Amino acid sequence: FGGELDNNTTTPPLKIRYHDGPTIATPDAGSSRGAILAMYEYNALDPGIDYYLKYRPHGATDTDAVNIYNATDPLPIDVHRRLLEVHSEELAAAGIDPSTIPSPTGALASFWFINATHNPLPAPMAPPPPDCLDGTAEGQPDLGNATDYKLAMMAPLPGQELYLMNNDYHYVSFVGEGPWAEESLLQAECVLQRFFGDAIRGPPAWLDQEYFNRKVAADCG
Repeated sequence: FGGELDNNTTTPPLKIRYHDGPTIATPDAGSSRGAILAMYEYNALDPGIDYYLKYRPHGATDTDAVNIYNATDPLPIDVHRRLLEVHSEELAAAGIDPSTIPSPTGALASFWFINATHNPLPAPMAPPPPDCLDGTAEGQPDLGNATDYKLAMMAPLPGQELYLMNNDYHYVSFVGEGPWAEESLLQAECVLQRFFGDAIRGPPAWLDQEYFNRKVAADCG
């Protein structure tokens, strides 16, 4: 399997991102182990979320980092049943009996809610930037400027060796997520070149020089 599967009208609802689950495959042994991201949704209005909210132990307004459920809890049992159902045709075509697939050892459920303070900001940052990012009147950088924003996000705490390398802290030329994996790697290269350049100069051996010059050397601020 690959990509995504949106089966949000079933019980339980599924919105799978196959590429986001850590999986170890051992073809010689004919088995794999890992995790499946069975529901990934960032729209609080999506009806598929309702099914999972009942598993939040602290109510509908608290933010719970991670909730863990063991193999005998309803959540992993129900999701496993539904996964076998939606993949029944693919399993049959591969000659795999669903009853031979072991049940999961557990499940994790996490919930995050973005409050109103963050809602006006695009993620990742893109033009046109909101006015609240312009700090020039207070003698601060204009974080609506692409260069200043990139510098501030790469090292957000002056004097601290803390660096952010993720697409959510990158600056892109359009509104939308974009190629998030590439943006995360670009942010990492920018941090390495700008803050560790004396030890790491130029692109790694596997990275095309023209791409590096255009996307890193000329665009990291």
